[in-house]
Formats: sequence, C-alpha cells, structure tokens
Amino acid sequence: MSNVNKIETNKNEAQESNNTSNLPSVKGTFSLTDLKESLATQGFNGIEIDFSSFPTVVQKGSQFSINGDSSFCDQVMYIKLINSQNKFVLTDQGDKDSDFIKYSYDGIVTVDGENIDDLKVAMLEAGKDPVLRRNLEVFCQLVNRNDKYNNRLVFVSISATSASRASGFLTELALMGTLKNNPETVIKISKGAIKSSKKGNHSYFLWQFDIADSDLQKVA
Repeated sequence: MSNVNKIETNKNEAQESNNTSNLPSVKGTFSLTDLKESLATQGFNGIEIDFSSFPTVVQKGSQFSINGDSSFCDQVMYIKLINSQNKFVLTDQGDKDSDFIKYSYDGIVTVDGENIDDLKVAMLEAGKDPVLRRNLEVFCQLVNRNDKYNNRLVFVSISATSASRASGFLTELALMGTLKNNPETVIKISKGAIKSSKKGNHSYFLWQFDIADSDLQKVA
C-alpha cells in the first residue's frame, strides 16, 4: 500500500471515530463557560482551558499515574464527572519503546498546530509505522483521597482499548437519568481484566467503571 493510501485509510478511520462516538453530554457540578464568566466579573479575563491546564491521569503499566509525580500511582480512583471529549493520539506502533507521541482533538491538527497527515507522511518516509488512536478524555474532580489531589480537577485520558467501555458506561448513566438528576455522583475507576495485544507482544489492563458504593457518595 502506498504512503498516500495509508494516510487516506487512517484519515477515514479518524473521521469514522468522530462520527460514531456520539457520547451523551456529561453535566457536571459546574459549567466551564459559567466559571469563566464568573471569573471575568472578578477581573480574571483571558481564561482558556486546554490540555495543559490541569494534570492528566494516564494508564502506565498496571497503574494510573500522573506524569512527573511519582506519588500518584493508583489502581483505584474516585471522580465526579464534568465533561468528556475525544482525544486522538498519534504514535509509532512499530516501536513499542518509541517516545514519539502527538495529541489532537479533531484527528486532523495536533494541539501544537501540526497537520496529522503531514506527520504521518514524514513518519512513513522515516520507516516508522504511524497509528492514530482515539482516546476518551474525561474532565473531572478527584475525590475521596488522602493526598494533595483530593478535590483537584484533572483530565483522565482513557486509553483507546477502553474508550468504548467508558462510552457504554456513560450511555448507561444517561439512560438511568444519573447524568441529569445526580451530576455529582461519585464514579469508581479501577483496574480491570488483563488483556494481550493482537500481536501478543505485550499485555494491558482494561479500565473498569462503576458507581461508587453509597458510603463513598457523601464527599466534602
């Protein structure tokens, strides 16, 4: 397959992910728009929220972690939902040890303004194997903790292998009326089943999503 055909195939996959990911709107404890307007009335203008505004929780090995902070290494965490969106991740799937990674919210342009297709062409010409995967980024508040992250706002970047599981869980919450009637419901995110990659050269764990037990719903 030519480089152009590979790029077109990946582009179609990204567009398909956008079209088929009709996630329910997640109404949280506050609106970012309302918050920005409130800050403006206090003299704080120019407030913009992007991927670097808050710490990001990711899957690293068998734990959830925050880059740059070794003290955050959990297998279970509790959150209050605020909202969610797609987040595309471009990597070199031919080299599991590669540290090359680019992020995009539309699958077309990276957060740094680089064209995804141009990056893929450059990677192919360099003998790399680019792949664009859809993660699900959840903006939320961490709760029920005994460390500095208690009640802190974070992004939780749910890996592509579990994005559909998260979508199903959010859909279930929407159908039950939880997102509308109880937006401050505490959600438990934990380490789920261990799976092997299709090539069998590495293993990973699925993310597990549950409504937290009733005794953990009452948080300050």
